[in-house]
Amino acid sequence: MQAKGGWIAVMAGAMTIALLAAGCGTADEGGVGSVSFGSVAALDGTVREDGAVDTSGQPIVGGAGGSLHRAFFSFDLSGLPAGATVRAATLSLYQGATVGNPFGPGPSSSQMGDVVVDLVDFGATPAGVEFETATVQPNVGTLSTSHAEGWRHLSVTEAVQDAVTSGRRYVQFRLRFSRDDTYDSTTDYTWFVDALCLGCSSGNPVPRLDVEYTAD
Repeated sequence: MQAKGGWIAVMAGAMTIALLAAGCGTADEGGVGSVSFGSVAALDGTVREDGAVDTSGQPIVGGAGGSLHRAFFSFDLSGLPAGATVRAATLSLYQGATVGNPFGPGPSSSQMGDVVVDLVDFGATPAGVEFETATVQPNVGTLSTSHAEGWRHLSVTEAVQDAVTSGRRYVQFRLRFSRDDTYDSTTDYTWFVDALCLGCSSGNPVPRLDVEYTAD
């Protein structure tokens, strides 16, 4: 990340990430509250179709190096009150530059459709993430339909409620192209900023999960 202002800006960014990861929010006397979670850096990354997992680089979705890739992101929900009812939850991820032509349109047979999100559950270690299985709910929704760089937002209310009701500490999402089975071994992918802001050129567009809830 190229931070303006040197060390101070970098430290400020790190503090923002730390605060988001812990969950920052408010609640009124009636038990209605809101909280914003940042993703867990150690549980963000890419899983390749051969099962290899990488948490050190930019999470990518699509094809690279002759192999399909899917990205994953995790949010620690321990900041929510036990038994909370989720009124609304929004996943926000920043999409970086796209390489090749994974979305289309065009003549390439590797056009893979849109980026969709699956609800998964792999727990507290990235070694548990899987390319296809361990899906709690497939296709929660469509996150991105174009190569344009910028923020993407998706309502994930039911997914977050499912995690809370099931007693899971993390709500975890896997990103994939809707038709990635059309991949033809060319380089066609997009990537998303993770909690470490790898590849950021300005600002601090880290993953975010905004939750509105009620609690007894």
